[in-house]
Amino acid sequence: QQQQQQQRQQQPTKPKVTPPPRRSKSSSSSSSKKHPEMVVDKRIVDELLLVCGVIGSTATTLDETTGQTTEKFVPVTDCLNWLQDLQRALRRDHETYRPISLLLGQWRIVSQKLLPLVMSCRYDKAMVLTVCKILVILTKPLSEDAKRAGRLTVDVKSKKVDDSVIQEQIVLRENAIAQSDLLMEYKRMFVRHSSHHYAFQNQKDKKNKTTDKSEGTGLLSVFTSLLAEPLSKMGSSRTSADHLTIELVLHLMRNLLSITPLNTFGSTEKAQHAAQLHREFLVLLEEEMVFDVLTCVGQEVERRENSGYNLLLMEILSCLLRGQDPTDVALSTVEPAAPVFETKVITSKKKSAKPSRTITTARASAVGTSSLKAHLQSERQKLQLSASSRHSHFGGTLRVSKGDGKQVYVSASDYLARKSQTGSGGGASAVGQPVRRKNKMAEVFVGSGKASTLHSRPGASASLSREIAGPTSKRAKAALNSFCEKFVAQCYGPVMKSLKNEFRRDSNRLEDGDRTLFFRIVWFFHQWFRVSRRNALEKKKKGAEEESSAQNLIFTMDVFMFNLVLNSTDEFFEHKKPAELAQT
Repeated sequence: QQQQQQQRQQQPTKPKVTPPPRRSKSSSSSSSKKHPEMVVDKRIVDELLLVCGVIGSTATTLDETTGQTTEKFVPVTDCLNWLQDLQRALRRDHETYRPISLLLGQWRIVSQKLLPLVMSCRYDKAMVLTVCKILVILTKPLSEDAKRAGRLTVDVKSKKVDDSVIQEQIVLRENAIAQSDLLMEYKRMFVRHSSHHYAFQNQKDKKNKTTDKSEGTGLLSVFTSLLAEPLSKMGSSRTSADHLTIELVLHLMRNLLSITPLNTFGSTEKAQHAAQLHREFLVLLEEEMVFDVLTCVGQEVERRENSGYNLLLMEILSCLLRGQDPTDVALSTVEPAAPVFETKVITSKKKSAKPSRTITTARASAVGTSSLKAHLQSERQKLQLSASSRHSHFGGTLRVSKGDGKQVYVSASDYLARKSQTGSGGGASAVGQPVRRKNKMAEVFVGSGKASTLHSRPGASASLSREIAGPTSKRAKAALNSFCEKFVAQCYGPVMKSLKNEFRRDSNRLEDGDRTLFFRIVWFFHQWFRVSRRNALEKKKKGAEEESSAQNLIFTMDVFMFNLVLNSTDEFFEHKKPAELAQT
């Protein structure tokens, strides 16, 4: 036996082939150990199952006259108490990871329980108010830690970083992205609810269906109707419960407006879907009279009972104007230009020049033949100058031979500059006369000739976006334009005076990014007013409205605003904050 054991030891052993460990289980177990806040306790899960199961159920009824079946949510007798238990459970949720909110999203509690409950009990104020509290908790913006984790780029191939650190980063990013996707789903539920279908009908359909029973009975109108009684009270007659109702509804609107995808990861489809959803929400806000409610609150914001809503109004305005071009919004009421067609102009033969043919564009308009003849003559004169010129299809320069025999090189930027001047109505410079270069040291403002993502050139893409925009985009811009008209005429002065007082006192209610939001709103309305006033002068409107609006804009053109902008510029430059500095 000893000899056999020695022979077995001398034989070469075969290498053992073992499958690699599954990283998903190890990562999930390690993440639960490192982050126990991401896991919901079993007792809380049992409590949530009980609460969500006994809130109510959906009953199907048959209409004898039409023969159609309708579904209606029937709550239990003590449904309000169960909703309050759900609210208390959500208050125990972790602020950064929100495992309870994610669990409720997986169970589809909002779409299957809460929203049907609001539609069936729309006249029960206590029930709707409790559901509003729950929705405010579920739709509140992500925390700063979650935003940083969602935008984090994980370098999986890096050998300098430990695998445990990489797994932790992946877990944190997946948690943040799951929260962001859930918020986008909540926004989609509100915007595309079945009760809001009338808001997206064409104007012709609305005129034909004047007796539409669904109009004014949408989901959003239920929450807006909660503000009717509290806003009607003034002074000491407004109680703390009224203030709570106003703040809850305004916070719900702020939360829904601020929802954006955390990280699209280069997906154009996700970005377009989020933009389209936001435009539909703007149309819905106009149809459900939410813009009128904001105007009503903004008019009386200087009163003592409404002074606490000024910063909340600023956040709502910032979310409303996010991603909007003020020039494009102001020109939304202007009809698009006439269609462009092509006409071929053939020059006459000359001794020294060969016959050439070019294609010019002319706009269809009801102008006499004399103006068309003058336009063609000017085109022929330009053709005579550039008959012997040659250009490269792949280069950025054009060599033009002038009448005196000199040759001038014209760059593409000069051509675009002359084209924009011609399109805006200004006189175009002569062909071959390049725009003179400006000395950078002589510029009044730093970077005045450069475009920025935050402070882009106003109206740079206005005409193109109006031509390409669909019906929903046009309606959203028209709704925003009408809101800007009401806000500038009635609310701009009181709201800006109230906000300036907060900055003057250096209130403890202010946050880090409030100055940037304030500057963005002021810039938007000033630029919008310039373009809208230009359109009003062209249409020969009365000057009374213009003077009143201009008087309101003066509130943000005083010495305090100048000093605030100057001090903010120095501070942002010193602390190296380029985005805030560009907006300032």
